[in-house]
Amino acid sequence: MKLFKTLIFIFALFVLLACISLYFPKDGLQLGFVHLSFPDLREVLSFKIDDNPIEEELSPEEIQRQELEALKQAQDSTFMDFCMNSPIRISMPLKHQCIVDTLTCGQYTELSDSIKGLCDSIKMIIDSTACLKNDANPDTLWLSYRDSITQEHDLTYFDGFFEALDSARHKHVRILHYGDSQIEEDRITSGLREHFQAQFGGGGPGMMPAQRWISKLTCYQSTSPELTYYVAYGTTTMHAHHNGYGPMATVAQAYGNVRIYFSTSKNEKFQHVRNFDRVTVLRNNPDGSGLHYCVHEYDSLLNKVTVTVDGPANIYGILLDQKTGVSMDNVPMRGSSGNIFTRITRNTIEPFFKHENVRLIILQYGGNSVPGLRTEKSLHNFCKEIQRQIRFFQQLAPEAKILYIGPSDMSTRIGGEMRTYPLLPRFVELLDQYVTECGASFWNLFEVMGGSGSMVRWVAARPQLAGEDYVHFTHMGAEHVSDLLYETIDTYYQNYKLRNGDITLELPTANEDSLNYNTSDDYPVLLH
Repeated sequence: MKLFKTLIFIFALFVLLACISLYFPKDGLQLGFVHLSFPDLREVLSFKIDDNPIEEELSPEEIQRQELEALKQAQDSTFMDFCMNSPIRISMPLKHQCIVDTLTCGQYTELSDSIKGLCDSIKMIIDSTACLKNDANPDTLWLSYRDSITQEHDLTYFDGFFEALDSARHKHVRILHYGDSQIEEDRITSGLREHFQAQFGGGGPGMMPAQRWISKLTCYQSTSPELTYYVAYGTTTMHAHHNGYGPMATVAQAYGNVRIYFSTSKNEKFQHVRNFDRVTVLRNNPDGSGLHYCVHEYDSLLNKVTVTVDGPANIYGILLDQKTGVSMDNVPMRGSSGNIFTRITRNTIEPFFKHENVRLIILQYGGNSVPGLRTEKSLHNFCKEIQRQIRFFQQLAPEAKILYIGPSDMSTRIGGEMRTYPLLPRFVELLDQYVTECGASFWNLFEVMGGSGSMVRWVAARPQLAGEDYVHFTHMGAEHVSDLLYETIDTYYQNYKLRNGDITLELPTANEDSLNYNTSDDYPVLLH
């Protein structure tokens, strides 16, 4: 058959099929047990349209913006995961909110005394005693304002402290580290101080006692003649007949001329502590009351100095600082549970906090009380007392942030083996709760170490991280703790900088090394 006839045949066949399609019943034909159907012509001739429109091509700038946004979301997700799950995280204060209740006098009279006590302040639309009168209108409205604690943690709590650190090279910033014997010899504090001063400037060992009774890793000291020395903690034989202690919870009495010599350490680990150019003597006022500042500034940096004090005088401490940057004080109190600050006369301690731009107060206590805490009630009583001390510091230094470090793991012999004190885990849990409820932050050193049984592992570690008393850290263990704590603080600091736009995220530059980088889960982050 010729090509022309073939085309005629095919065309005629299509016309025939089209006619059949037009006139064939849509529902088909039923012939006995056989059902015949034929496709509709419109279905045959129609074209399937893709429902997915062609995506608009993005500009290189828009692609980079989307990639940076994904990078930021990954960073935020990583930070939130750290805040919720990392053992070295800080428990931030729980947020508070003001709840306003509108009640009638009838509803008020039915409230229990405990519920009424929740009201911090009451603003009555009528006379304050009207609801208690028998002839009061039971429908009269009044308002109750009460403070309510939420379950949301304030992850921006340290922002004010971080802002102060950023300006430390122009304005002096002070950090105080109070604690029990766990921080004696400047342990833990010395490592933190070095980190802070290396990153934000400053130098010097900070506040020193007038009379040395415990040696320090970072500064040698001698006093001639020796002074009569009193402390607010310890046995009653160590207490003064008054409560006029200074910011170190101590007072030294000088009755004549006293020479106090200081020489900073040359240890390579503590390079920034070596040099200072400002010496401040904290003593009583000429009339014998309050706290008086005697400041001496130098044009060059010193690494040793002799301070002469003319008595009679009460000496509360001597500050060896630099004029700018960060100063960090180590204030150990052997045997103390940290419940003594509220006993100190305010006029010998409050001026220090107002004058020194104190922006962070670290309280590290609880270990001395662990052996004596045997009931749930005793745990709650201790935590309530700690809340009272925290509120005292909040009044003394309203701009300062407070970080409470709970006790480390501690072991005692149980059944012939060294084991964690039975109530220690519960004690730490309650401390976290009480501290964060009253507006301070909490670092769980017990969890940082590894929880129950970790002290035994730290003692067995080589090099050894804790001593044979199964309570105190070795110098290397204390250094490890300080590194972990600073790493934690710096994590929150980097997030603060990112939130405030002070650092930017950059996408990795494509090169031979980055070609094999797996970007399926993680994003590299470069901070500037």
